[in-house]
Amino acid sequence: MNPKKLAVLYLAVCSLFTVFFYAEYRHQRNTLRDVAEIDAKLRSYVVREVITSTLERGPLGEEVLFALVESTNVDYIILLKDDSVLQWASKYEGFLPVADYGSVEPGIVREIESPLYPIVEFSFLADSLKVVCGYSMGLYKHLLNSIIFSMLLVLGVLLAVFGVSIFSVYLMEKRMKEQEINVLREKEQVKYFRELAGLSAQVAHEVKNSINSMSIAAQMLERGNIRPDFLEAIKEGIGRLNSVTEKFNELGKTLQVKREEISLQSLFMEIEKEFEGILVGSGIQLKTELGIDRIRTDVILLKQAISNIIKNSIEAFDGVSKEAKVIEIRVREEKKRVYFEIEDNGRGMDADEVTRAFEYFFTTKPSGMGIGLSMVKRIVEALGGEIRIESTKGIGTKAEFFVGNE
Repeated sequence: MNPKKLAVLYLAVCSLFTVFFYAEYRHQRNTLRDVAEIDAKLRSYVVREVITSTLERGPLGEEVLFALVESTNVDYIILLKDDSVLQWASKYEGFLPVADYGSVEPGIVREIESPLYPIVEFSFLADSLKVVCGYSMGLYKHLLNSIIFSMLLVLGVLLAVFGVSIFSVYLMEKRMKEQEINVLREKEQVKYFRELAGLSAQVAHEVKNSINSMSIAAQMLERGNIRPDFLEAIKEGIGRLNSVTEKFNELGKTLQVKREEISLQSLFMEIEKEFEGILVGSGIQLKTELGIDRIRTDVILLKQAISNIIKNSIEAFDGVSKEAKVIEIRVREEKKRVYFEIEDNGRGMDADEVTRAFEYFFTTKPSGMGIGLSMVKRIVEALGGEIRIESTKGIGTKAEFFVGNE
């Protein structure tokens, strides 16, 4: 996962955690407010009973109000008559947090913001008086602050742990990618040296054989034994050396793709004609099934690729005795791609041979150079496609590739 995706994931998780903890904070705040209001009502009932019973016995003095403030944990008590303050007692040293009591309605709880902390007021009727009791929410505010601090602490720890985890994942993936790159480099180096060794061995083999045949013919000519077959041997040796040179030159060339509209039917007729002699002589049937005719591609490169695969399929029947020797070619089009399947029932390949089939200079044939399928892969990729091989030893081989058709 790249750093941008990790950063987006971290921000998304941070947002989710923040939303969750904010919702939980609101829930806790509302719960504490509800508890404070219920507590205010319960304590107000006690005050009301005391004031009512006192008024039944006589006038209510200031000392009773102060005693109630001290004993019932009420912050202040106010007696109102005709919306005017008649008597009051407060823990705030002669100070009431609110001066406006004209709109007080009995039985209604109201919350007041003071400079220190919120206050909950609850009022009721006692005889002809309105009694207002104020309760500070300092304890509940302190409790809420403790909850907020705990939640923020947990949120910070969670985000830190998650952040460290994501950073650890990033470092681990980075290290793994570096290791993969190093492994790939080592594989490429091994492949390069293996192909270089194969190239050297192949060139040495071809050159040695050609030189040997030409050397023998030259010795015979020196002795005055002039025969046409000796001259032919020299010509063949020179031809083989020239062929080797041309094949290796092809490996170093950049493939030039020239697309044009072609007829696959015409192309396969040409290919069948070229292989007709060897197919008939080997008793091999070549079957074609074309699901499309007109395509845009490089006819020369495509013909070379198909011909190389067919040549390999024909050679796969060497030493194989079967009643029916068949090479089947199927062509179809899917989503602006043309797929080619070339399947034979020859000797097949084992897993290791399939894995190395496209390596330069890898061959299982005594006289092979190991270039054919490598060139096929280069051509297919140049035509915008891919190729793969499936094979089972003793059953046969199927090469499937596609090329672009635009």
